This record gives sequence, structure tokens and C-alpha cells, in this order.
Amino acid sequence: MVHIHLVTKYFFPVGGGMERSVARIAKFLSEVRGFKSYIYVTKVEEPSGESDRIKGTYKLQKALFEPYEEASKAPFSHEAVRENNRLSFLILRNEIEKEIRKTPNDCHIIISFFLSTTGFICQHVSDNLRIPHIACIRGSDFSRDLYSTREFGLNEINWVANRASYIMTTSNDQLETLKYLFSISDNRISTVYNSIGDEFSEYTWKPKKRGVIKLICDSGFLHKKGTHVLLKSFEELINKGYPIQLSMIGKIEKDNENYWNYTIASYKERYNGSFFVYGFMKIFDVLKMFLESDVYCSPTLGEGCSSSRLQALFLGIPIVSTECGELKDIVRTYGKNNFIELCNPGDQEGFTVCLERMIDKLNKLFYVDKQYIDSIKKTFSVANEKLGWEGVIRNVVAKNNL
Repeated sequence: MVHIHLVTKYFFPVGGGMERSVARIAKFLSEVRGFKSYIYVTKVEEPSGESDRIKGTYKLQKALFEPYEEASKAPFSHEAVRENNRLSFLILRNEIEKEIRKTPNDCHIIISFFLSTTGFICQHVSDNLRIPHIACIRGSDFSRDLYSTREFGLNEINWVANRASYIMTTSNDQLETLKYLFSISDNRISTVYNSIGDEFSEYTWKPKKRGVIKLICDSGFLHKKGTHVLLKSFEELINKGYPIQLSMIGKIEKDNENYWNYTIASYKERYNGSFFVYGFMKIFDVLKMFLESDVYCSPTLGEGCSSSRLQALFLGIPIVSTECGELKDIVRTYGKNNFIELCNPGDQEGFTVCLERMIDKLNKLFYVDKQYIDSIKKTFSVANEKLGWEGVIRNVVAKNNL
């Protein structure tokens, strides 16, 4: 039996792309004969899910961290961060060690999600327990933390990249960069894309003839998703006279809550009837809104393999986004297509130009390339993701003589 210990900061009821991918991966790994998966959640007080093998470590860590509670409220307490790291290591090691003691003759593997934080702690647990560690780089750990000069940045990523048994990436852009920076050999790193379920294959976006063009974004109000970039582009184009509406779906980030609340109120006042804000919505309610819209917008500052963008791709809705993560791979593999407009991440002017270009295209004869979308669906299929993960785990087991 191969026991797979998946470690993540966040899980349901907190909802996001990484949380969905962890749940999906854990589920289909448990369906493989000879595999048994567990999920350890380090930052959610009461994690929930279908499996009875979901273990929350937050309460245990919080109890041990009690004397540092006041110090941790300082703007940036190095001492509190260091102590928190030690406790993260101790609690996680203890919980995984309990499972190892139950089946000491079986294989045990750690899989971490997010290289610079969770992966850093998991590598220490891996070294301490002498079990393999598969470290998965996801999104912001690549597009942001790689450039950090403080804790949870390049030093942590470098250390994990050089010590982990295997590195999993979610795009070839990540893979090629990590190989170049850290001289990782081909037999210790590979890309496995996120997948989208077959239920999205039943729906296809169709062009609409009407007097207004509806823009949709489901990234919420988050700095890392470039929401402010989209808002400024929307403002510039509506002031040019374009008949556009913008619907925003998703949460407001707590760190910048005052900024977003002020911005939302300002846009609602100035663009009443053209700017709409929705909170969290169930995935099929979001799907309906996608199908009723004209352009999907994602000005994100960085992605690994975005579930939201994949959903938009599967539906065939025109996309204006930034060239990073899986979209960069798609363009490289299948070439550019008329229903995708891309600019560099962080390019405000470029995003506005791309959005304007897409709006102009919608006013003319527009069609979606079904063959192009079908190729993408095969690449990002559930079957490919399952095979990729199972293959990596069996490779690590064999290489470590487990």
C-alpha cells in the first residue's frame, strides 16, 4: 500500500482553484488500487470534505503558539514567523508519524501544495521522517515568491527545489524556469495540468446579437488577480463610448478591503447600470453567467494552471487575459486563435488594447474554432491528469525502492 499525505494551507469551506484541485487529486488518487490518500489542512479551523481522512492541524498549532499571539500581530514579526514555522513542522511531523506507525512496512509519501511555504515545511518533515516528498508549485509561489527577498521567497524555493524527491509544475513555463534556475534534471520534474470535469463539455458559448457587450470576471477583488487592471480598462473603454457592462464575481481580499470597498462604491456610483458585483456563487451559477456573457476577462498577475480560465476555454467564450501559465503553453502548442487575446502580466495599457480589440472583433463576424477547443479539452482532460499523477507517484516509489 502507498500512503499519500497531501498537505495544503487551505481547504473547504474556503473555496478556490487550489482547494478544488487538492480535493480532485486526493479523490482520484484514492481510486487507484494500492493507493490511500490523506489531506492535512494547516490554516483552516474546521476543514470539510467528502473524505474522513481530512485532518486539520490549525487548532493544534494555535494552542502551541498561544504565548506568541500578541507578538504575531506586529506588522512583521520575524520572531513570530520563525516560531510559527517550527510549530508547523512539529505538528505536521507528529500527525504524519502517527499514520506511519500504524503501517510501518508500507510506503509513505508527502505531497505539498505551494512550494515556498507548505513545501518548505514539508521538506523538513520529509527529511526528518526519511520519506519522499513531491513538491507542487502552484501559482503565486512562482509568479510572486520567486522574487521575494524575505521569508517565503527564493531561498525557500531554492532549498526545496534542490532537496525534494520530485517537483510537480502546472505549466511548462514553470518547469522551464525552475530547471534553468536550479539545474533540476529531467527525471526529477514534470508538468501535470489541472483538469476540468466532463460536465463542462455539455455546454458551448454562442455569439449574441444585442446592443450591449457583457464582460465577465470571476476572480473577485484581489490584487494578485489584477482586478484593478480590469477596472481601469473597463473605465477607459466605457468612457470612450463602448456599450459595455462588467460583472464581477468573487470575494474581496481582506488585506486590501478598504481599498476595494471604496473602489466598488465609486464604480457603482459612476457606472450605475453597467457595473455589477456578485459575491460567492455556486459553480453552475457562474457557468450560466459565462454563457450569457460576451467576453471572459482575467488580468491576473500570474497563474499556474487556472481552473477559471480552463472553464472559459472549454465553453469557448472569447477570452482576454495575460500570457502566463497554461495559456502561455496553449499558444505555444496550438498557436494563436481569434477568440483569445493576450498581453503581458502587469501591462495596463496592453490589457486595455487587447480588450478593445476583442470588443471590435465581436462587432464583426465572429466564430469559435471548435477543433481548437477540442484539442485543448484533450490536453486538460481528467484522464490525462490522473495518468500524470499516478505515473509520478509510481516513479518516486520505484526510485526510492519503497
